[in-house]
Amino acid sequence: MKTILAVSMTIVLVSACETTSSSVSSKNGRVTTASLASQGAVELSQAETIAFYQGKSGPWINDRGSQYFQVDGTYLWRLNGGEVEDGTWRVDALGDLCLTVPEWYDGVEACHDIWRKSDGSLILFYPSGNTGVPKPMVEGDSQL
Repeated sequence: MKTILAVSMTIVLVSACETTSSSVSSKNGRVTTASLASQGAVELSQAETIAFYQGKSGPWINDRGSQYFQVDGTYLWRLNGGEVEDGTWRVDALGDLCLTVPEWYDGVEACHDIWRKSDGSLILFYPSGNTGVPKPMVEGDSQL
């Protein structure tokens, strides 16, 4: 019983540390745009988001696949080891990255806010409210 309790306590403490270190004044354990803004973060502009993605490829945030944002608005993606699939991408006037992929969100366009924190790092908000840190992108399709 003591061993199980010790393992449970360790898991709780590790989880609490991870949540605390990755969040900045969060709501229900999640980072919010309001909490980011209060700490000096700004949402990327349309031009900044386009510059980050257009004509570039790189891994997904969760490393389970890769993606390529073609200049013509075609979005190519693949799960690790899978075949290349496609969709479309655009950046709206607010700077949100919007993707339409038949296999995701029932094929409905999903837009993602992208913020730059005061330390220069980026954070992306999924439509669900979850967040991730965009991976570096490189020119061309070499990462697809």
